[in-house]
Amino acid sequence: MEKNQINQRESQKRKILEAYTRRKKGLTLKEAVEKLDWKGSFSLLEELVEELKGDGLLVAKGSRAVASRHLGLIPAQVTRLAGTFGFARQLENEEEMFIPGRGLLDALPGDIVLVEPLPKLGELSEGKIVRIVRTAAFRFAGTFRAAREDVPGHGERQGGYIEAFKIFRDPVRVFPGRELDAKDGDRVLAEATRRAGGFQEPAAEVIHVFGSSLAAKNCCEAVLASNNIQRAFPPEAVEQADELCAKGIHPKELEARLDLRDGLIFTIDGADSKDLDDAVSIEKTGTGWKLGVHIADVSYYVTEQSPLDQCAFERGTSIYYADSVIPMLPEGLSNGICSLNPQEDRLAFSCLMELDGAGELLQYRFEKTVIRSRVKGVYREINDILEDAASEEILEKYRPLLPSIRLMAELAGKLVDKRRERGCLELESVEPKFQLDGEGRVLDVSVRKRGFAERIIEEFMLLANRSAAKYAAAQGLPFVYRIHEKPAPDRVDSLVTLLGIMGINGAGLREDSSPAALSRILESVRGEDVEQVVNHSLIRSMAKAKYSPENKGHFGLALEDYAHFTSPIRRYPDLSIHRILSAHLLHMRPDRLKNRYTSFVSSSAQRSSETEVRAMAVERECEDCYKAEYMTLHMGEEFDGVITGVSRQGMWVELPNTIEGLVRLEAMPLGDYDIVEQIQIVNILTGKKYRIGDRIRVCVLGADVAGGKVDFGIPGVEPRPKLAPVPPKKKPAKAKSAAPAKGRGKKSSKRKHPRKKKKHV
Repeated sequence: MEKNQINQRESQKRKILEAYTRRKKGLTLKEAVEKLDWKGSFSLLEELVEELKGDGLLVAKGSRAVASRHLGLIPAQVTRLAGTFGFARQLENEEEMFIPGRGLLDALPGDIVLVEPLPKLGELSEGKIVRIVRTAAFRFAGTFRAAREDVPGHGERQGGYIEAFKIFRDPVRVFPGRELDAKDGDRVLAEATRRAGGFQEPAAEVIHVFGSSLAAKNCCEAVLASNNIQRAFPPEAVEQADELCAKGIHPKELEARLDLRDGLIFTIDGADSKDLDDAVSIEKTGTGWKLGVHIADVSYYVTEQSPLDQCAFERGTSIYYADSVIPMLPEGLSNGICSLNPQEDRLAFSCLMELDGAGELLQYRFEKTVIRSRVKGVYREINDILEDAASEEILEKYRPLLPSIRLMAELAGKLVDKRRERGCLELESVEPKFQLDGEGRVLDVSVRKRGFAERIIEEFMLLANRSAAKYAAAQGLPFVYRIHEKPAPDRVDSLVTLLGIMGINGAGLREDSSPAALSRILESVRGEDVEQVVNHSLIRSMAKAKYSPENKGHFGLALEDYAHFTSPIRRYPDLSIHRILSAHLLHMRPDRLKNRYTSFVSSSAQRSSETEVRAMAVERECEDCYKAEYMTLHMGEEFDGVITGVSRQGMWVELPNTIEGLVRLEAMPLGDYDIVEQIQIVNILTGKKYRIGDRIRVCVLGADVAGGKVDFGIPGVEPRPKLAPVPPKKKPAKAKSAAPAKGRGKKSSKRKHPRKKKKHV
């Protein structure tokens, strides 16, 4: 079906839904014809109404169909399961809902369902599924456990179960003949073949075997497959990329652009980076600086609706974990013709800015350019230069650029000052760095070090991104903005409550929850034991940054206008706005530009937000697998760590290299334990307290590579059989704390939903 036909069909469905929504008791098909003044065929109307029923937007009531909302039901799509609970996204407003286990109705991710709202007890809306409108094929990763059983007429054959406890509470049955060639302990990809219900257990068949679940690389491949992330590109996209690379740059295109090839332009990136999509240049003026941020002109090569564009839209972003990358675009583009490699002519989209002596942005403009990067700058080497620790070899490599590097550091210092003046949140985050051997096994996990060179590029990219958003807003262009909304009042209340428990006065945040006010809270605990938990609590109180066609500003950066302009090789929203800005610079009429891109920016923003969330979850899950694999090399060894969270399971401890593990109750000293105010766990027998932020020595008891989990113990304490939790005691009602059970915002899969929190274990 052609795109125009699809759009027309969707428009017809919207009009039909509006008609049914206006009539509370619903409509028969005959009444719908009359209300809509329907000119098309009756069979088409019947077909479209059935599709709306399949989408959960209409519900059959005898001969009538009624809008779901008039029955108090919310059409939604199940997005994920987490063992004993799940989540669904409302189809009409994209809002996520929490579904407790008893309300899941055996639905699986991808299913279209009708949800009955429940009283809101946590941060998310809650509901229970009352009807599965349309089932979806569901694939998932798990660990295969073999079992032999008698099959009538076939004798003894292998079958088994799949353990996928992040999704299902119990193992999923695999009948004999459906296990492919999986061996006991293999990591597999499976497809659900039977839903649970009544007295029958869920079943699945193995469709791919990755190998031993003790190897992190196998587990990561399973994570990618279960999230429908492909390493290989479609043949038509690869073919198009190869053709573009073979053609090179047309001489007429060089003539049409601003030629900056003689400028002192260079890239600064990680030593292993191959997709170089940004370069910088600088000049000192009598009153300040001229700064150039030059971005690979990917939109010149990746045209609308081309195979490359469709592939980029589907992927949304490149995915990075350990030493691997799943690029958004084929290598010929991402590492070749679009990468700003040194001593190569490259097409760029440049943001040319002028700043005063204090680093205030005075003016900016965007130009289509051709550049030639002088050198591939490396963060580590630039940092050595700035710290006067560079070898003669490094100094020689950068000799013509040394004055520019010094100027960049000077300007970046001014920009950092400006950022602090406007109250930008300086939230601390550390990234793990993995060292792997030639077979893909992890040898070491450490913290990725950042120097001022990284800060230089960060500040310059922020400035270019800000300029792009300001320009689009001023010109009234349809655009994809990067937005970050202010915290909701209930989250601020919860944060204030938690801060009060820790002895920090945050009462003023209820009247002023600005970035500057939150920054003052952070500064007040710098260097203290509670700094880490305060940092995590602030992150959890925030809304999630996302992409939007509406310019709502960026709370965390304290900016009214912000977009992502600087990484079109690896992010689709950047490519999207390059395309729009290019059309504007080519003087496309404003009305035509709006007609062409208004719908596009909405779909781009939504898809880009979805793929970003998916990529972050995949990267985190894969890195957890490698961390667990690393800890299998250190069984029984002792490490110093910091308590990052407490829960009814025990307490979470993070090591300096970012690896986090759980000290379960049965691995703690004998006694009954009580969770106090969600920030400490107390041994009722001895009075010993374990508080978030406390330093503690732990030993490694176990590691589940496939699950990405590590179990710690306390040296000298012999683990006991698993303890039953102590029933909760009745206490006077208290204000709800903002701290989740686990206390580490970026690992939501290990936290219980607020509905599940209990005061005692």
